[in-house]
Amino acid sequence: MSNNVSAIDLVIKNLVAAETERTEKDLKEYNEKLQTVYEKYFAAALALVVEKQSCATSLLQRKLKVGYGTAAMLVDLMEALGLVTPLQTAKKTQVTGRQVLPAAQEYLDHLPTKE
Repeated sequence: MSNNVSAIDLVIKNLVAAETERTEKDLKEYNEKLQTVYEKYFAAALALVVEKQSCATSLLQRKLKVGYGTAAMLVDLMEALGLVTPLQTAKKTQVTGRQVLPAAQEYLDHLPTKE
């Protein structure tokens, strides 16, 4: 399980590093928010995505009763971990969505369960 923890820490570090327009204080808050979102919602969000074979912020908002920012962070984390594909478009105006990759079920199976 330690490789999941180190993988998520690396993913969060990379997501924070990609935010070049934020101040040092904002980056610290963003890092803390990502950690909290991961710890609080990620397992439930991933289980939902695997079950529905669909990954959309609106789905996560409705089912987990979270705001858009939290749902977007969850999708960003899943994409960065390679569990869902980036947003795909068929044409300039037609969004086809994200595909849930087989790795998502494997990752879900290795997440620690809360008791």
